[in-house]
Order: sequence, then structure tokens, then C-alpha cells
Amino acid sequence: MREKRLYIDKILSLVSQCFNNYPIYSFETDIGEWKLLIIDHAGNEHQPKGSLYGGLTVGNVDLTEAVCKCIPIENLYVFGDSDVDGNE
Repeated sequence: MREKRLYIDKILSLVSQCFNNYPIYSFETDIGEWKLLIIDHAGNEHQPKGSLYGGLTVGNVDLTEAVCKCIPIENLYVFGDSDVDGNE
């Protein structure tokens, strides 16, 4: 149970850092989109969204890769696939 809590804390911390510091500019809908509902401590709702192209990072940490390491589900795509275009 403690290990799961650490994973949850890590994911929420990365997501918080990402959306507090980096606005999302790129939005390509031809490959799909993600939406996230965030409710802050004051009860305010924030709904960032972006394309599944990937590249959503905090520092040098890719958010999709970090979530997939914490939640080991095969073919899990969170903010994008790191191999969307087949070149990586």
C-alpha cells in the first residue's frame, strides 16, 4: 500500500509541476487528444488538454514515461506515445 501511495504522490507532483509552470501550446487533433480535470484546494476546476503527440515534460522527465513506469499497463498512453511517428 505504501508503494502505491509513493507512485500516486510522484505522478500528482509531476502533473502539478507541469501544469503550474508550462502552458500547452501544441494541439494536433488528428492523432487524438487527452483531457484532464484538476480540482485545486480551493475547489476551482482546471481543464488542460492537449494532443496525444507526447513531449509533455517536467524538466527532463517525460510525463507519459513516468506514469507508465508507475502504472505498468501494456500499451498505456497517457499524454502521448513516445513512438507516435515510428521514428524513435
